Amino acid sequence: MSARSRSGERALGWNGDERAEPIRGTKKTIYRLDATGTSLLPLKRIYVLQYSNAEAPDGIRRIAGVEAMQALIGCLRLRPGMLSVGARQKTFESLAAIGSAVEFYRFVRPRDRAQIAPWSERLAEHLST
Repeated sequence: MSARSRSGERALGWNGDERAEPIRGTKKTIYRLDATGTSLLPLKRIYVLQYSNAEAPDGIRRIAGVEAMQALIGCLRLRPGMLSVGARQKTFESLAAIGSAVEFYRFVRPRDRAQIAPWSERLAEHLST
């Protein structure tokens, strides 16, 4: 691990060598990838999370094309203006490459926490296919 990475971890209050450690003063946790692994698995799917409402009932459905690209841009917090300045061609090409290489799904889940458990099970089944 680089000295820069280590200093960043120390700044976040992560001084140990554990794989996961809470960030001091927050409800968040840092997860460190296993550096000994030979490679990462290829990205297969992207799930866009959304709460259900009258127009969007609970469910998991495949999205593609422009809808998938818009979902990816939204998930990455990119705004259309970001694609009009700087390395816009490279940014768009990178997003298009991701969009053509993976499957996109919209996971619309209920707001009521009591109803989430069955949907979590369905999502787990979906991930295992």
